[in-house]
Amino acid sequence: MSNRWKIIHQKEQESFCDKTSKGIVLKSAICGFVAGDGCITVRKMKSGVHCELRFYPDDEDMLYKYCDALKYVYGKDPNVYVKDNVYNVCLTSKTVVENLLKCGSFGTSDWTVPHSLFSVTGAKEAWLKAFFSSEAYVCSKYIRVQTININGMNEVSKLLHELGIDHRCYDYNSSKSCEASVKIINIGTKEARRKYFEIIGFWHLNKERKLRESLNL
Repeated sequence: MSNRWKIIHQKEQESFCDKTSKGIVLKSAICGFVAGDGCITVRKMKSGVHCELRFYPDDEDMLYKYCDALKYVYGKDPNVYVKDNVYNVCLTSKTVVENLLKCGSFGTSDWTVPHSLFSVTGAKEAWLKAFFSSEAYVCSKYIRVQTININGMNEVSKLLHELGIDHRCYDYNSSKSCEASVKIINIGTKEARRKYFEIIGFWHLNKERKLRESLNL
């Protein structure tokens, strides 16, 4: 990288609002959204390294929260378009991608929980709220998340325990050899779901509505 671009990237990094408590909480939310329904790609090209951050929300509330967080923390407005009833949110930025990757991984099978952000009050809850908004299935009897990332889900289970939210965490192995094992987290009792609602909640209008209805709220 030329000295000119190094100076540009350094100035951009210095402008990021990820050192204040609010900035860290919102950055934690961004990490949760991308771990649940997004991805980061870094490709080497002849012209240099191409870094891209993508998010695929199926709900307007998620879309607005994610875009507002990107704007506050990084001063960036992503490109947004709709395909197959899902929002495609794309941001091309080397400095943003490098900043996020310092917090951990974001691959489908190896995303990690950004513990480095959780010393700030509310950051842990923001990550869980964003992740569950992306990944959870909500019905009248339970809140459920399942992914192939066994280690990541074990970390999620630990976070829920730390917050005192009762749940069941177990593995499911398909009889089909071509299908990977999945880890499932199930919040089943009404008391546990109410506690989840009070402490975490959703940035997803339909999931929030279903949870409220199941709790008669």
